[in-house]
Amino acid sequence: MNSTALLALTIMVFLLPAAASVILAWWFWRRSKALAVRGWRNRITYYGLIGSTIGFFLESGFLIREYAFSYRPADAFPLWGIFAWGAVLCWGIALLAAVLGKGMARWFLLAFVLTSLIGSALFVGMMD
Repeated sequence: MNSTALLALTIMVFLLPAAASVILAWWFWRRSKALAVRGWRNRITYYGLIGSTIGFFLESGFLIREYAFSYRPADAFPLWGIFAWGAVLCWGIALLAAVLGKGMARWFLLAFVLTSLIGSALFVGMMD
Protein backbone atom coordinates (compact mmCIF):
# COMPACT_ATOMS: atom_id res chain seq x y z
CA MET A 1 0.00 0.00 0.00
CA ASN A 2 1.48 3.35 -0.99
CA SER A 3 1.74 6.30 1.38
CA THR A 4 -1.06 8.25 -0.30
CA ALA A 5 -3.56 5.44 0.19
CA LEU A 6 -2.38 4.92 3.76
CA LEU A 7 -2.81 8.61 4.55
CA ALA A 8 -6.30 8.64 3.01
CA LEU A 9 -7.17 5.59 5.12
CA THR A 10 -5.87 7.37 8.24
CA ILE A 11 -8.10 10.36 7.46
CA MET A 12 -11.12 8.08 7.16
CA VAL A 13 -10.29 6.43 10.52
CA PHE A 14 -10.25 9.85 12.21
CA LEU A 15 -13.60 10.70 10.57
CA LEU A 16 -15.21 7.32 11.29
CA PRO A 17 -17.12 8.58 14.37
CA ALA A 18 -18.56 11.42 12.26
CA ALA A 19 -19.68 8.94 9.61
CA ALA A 20 -21.27 6.74 12.28
CA SER A 21 -23.12 9.77 13.66
CA VAL A 22 -24.56 10.62 10.22
CA ILE A 23 -25.65 7.01 9.66
CA LEU A 24 -27.28 6.80 13.09
CA ALA A 25 -29.02 10.15 12.58
CA TRP A 26 -30.57 8.90 9.34
CA TRP A 27 -31.47 5.61 11.00
CA PHE A 28 -33.29 7.33 13.88
CA TRP A 29 -34.95 9.71 11.44
CA ARG A 30 -36.24 6.74 9.41
CA ARG A 31 -37.46 4.97 12.57
CA SER A 32 -39.39 8.00 13.75
CA LYS A 33 -42.79 9.05 12.53
CA ALA A 34 -41.25 12.21 11.02
CA LEU A 35 -40.87 10.81 7.50
CA ALA A 36 -43.68 13.04 6.24
CA VAL A 37 -41.61 16.14 7.15
CA ARG A 38 -44.54 17.97 8.67
CA GLY A 39 -43.90 20.93 10.91
CA TRP A 40 -41.02 23.34 10.92
CA ARG A 41 -38.96 21.48 13.54
CA ASN A 42 -39.10 18.23 11.57
CA ARG A 43 -38.19 20.12 8.41
CA ILE A 44 -35.17 21.70 10.11
CA THR A 45 -34.02 18.27 11.29
CA TYR A 46 -34.40 16.93 7.76
CA TYR A 47 -32.31 19.77 6.33
CA GLY A 48 -29.73 19.11 9.03
CA LEU A 49 -29.56 15.47 7.97
CA ILE A 50 -28.96 16.48 4.37
CA GLY A 51 -26.40 19.09 5.45
CA SER A 52 -24.51 16.63 7.64
CA THR A 53 -24.31 14.08 4.85
CA ILE A 54 -23.01 16.62 2.34
CA GLY A 55 -20.70 18.11 4.96
CA PHE A 56 -19.13 14.73 5.73
CA PHE A 57 -18.25 14.17 2.08
CA LEU A 58 -16.96 17.73 1.66
CA GLU A 59 -14.80 17.46 4.76
CA SER A 60 -13.44 14.07 3.73
CA GLY A 61 -12.69 15.29 0.22
CA PHE A 62 -10.94 18.38 1.51
CA LEU A 63 -8.76 16.53 4.01
CA ILE A 64 -7.81 13.83 1.53
CA ARG A 65 -6.91 16.40 -1.14
CA GLU A 66 -5.11 18.69 1.28
CA TYR A 67 -2.98 16.03 2.97
CA ALA A 68 -2.83 12.89 0.81
CA PHE A 69 -2.39 14.76 -2.48
CA SER A 70 -0.58 17.85 -1.22
CA TYR A 71 2.31 17.19 -3.60
CA ARG A 72 0.11 18.07 -6.57
CA PRO A 73 0.20 21.65 -7.88
CA ALA A 74 -2.53 24.02 -6.76
CA ASP A 75 -5.64 24.08 -8.91
CA ALA A 76 -6.43 27.14 -10.99
CA PHE A 77 -9.93 27.10 -9.52
CA PRO A 78 -9.86 26.88 -5.70
CA LEU A 79 -12.29 23.96 -5.52
CA TRP A 80 -10.77 22.59 -2.33
CA GLY A 81 -11.25 25.90 -0.54
CA ILE A 82 -14.89 25.74 -1.55
CA PHE A 83 -15.02 22.19 -0.12
CA ALA A 84 -13.58 23.44 3.17
CA TRP A 85 -15.97 26.38 3.53
CA GLY A 86 -18.87 24.22 2.34
CA ALA A 87 -18.11 21.77 5.13
CA VAL A 88 -18.10 24.63 7.65
CA LEU A 89 -21.48 25.80 6.33
CA CYS A 90 -22.85 22.25 6.62
CA TRP A 91 -21.59 22.05 10.21
CA GLY A 92 -23.55 25.22 10.92
CA ILE A 93 -26.70 23.80 9.32
CA ALA A 94 -26.35 20.55 11.29
CA LEU A 95 -25.74 22.47 14.52
CA LEU A 96 -28.79 24.66 13.94
CA ALA A 97 -30.86 21.53 13.27
CA ALA A 98 -29.53 19.92 16.45
CA VAL A 99 -30.57 22.95 18.50
CA LEU A 100 -33.94 23.70 16.87
CA GLY A 101 -34.90 20.33 15.43
CA LYS A 102 -37.08 17.58 16.79
CA GLY A 103 -36.56 13.91 17.49
CA MET A 104 -33.72 11.61 18.41
CA ALA A 105 -31.85 12.30 15.16
CA ARG A 106 -30.94 15.79 16.33
CA TRP A 107 -28.66 14.38 19.06
CA PHE A 108 -26.74 12.50 16.40
CA LEU A 109 -26.50 15.70 14.37
CA LEU A 110 -24.87 17.34 17.38
CA ALA A 111 -22.59 14.30 17.70
CA PHE A 112 -21.70 14.68 14.01
CA VAL A 113 -20.61 18.28 14.46
CA LEU A 114 -18.56 17.48 17.56
CA THR A 115 -16.91 14.33 16.19
CA SER A 116 -16.23 16.04 12.88
CA LEU A 117 -14.50 18.96 14.54
CA ILE A 118 -12.59 16.79 17.00
CA GLY A 119 -11.55 14.27 14.33
CA SER A 120 -10.34 17.01 12.01
CA ALA A 121 -8.47 18.79 14.80
CA LEU A 122 -6.79 15.58 15.96
CA PHE A 123 -5.79 14.65 12.43
CA VAL A 124 -4.45 18.09 11.56
CA GLY A 125 -2.62 18.19 14.91
CA MET A 126 -1.06 14.83 14.15
CA MET A 127 0.07 15.98 10.70
CA ASP A 128 1.61 19.30 11.78
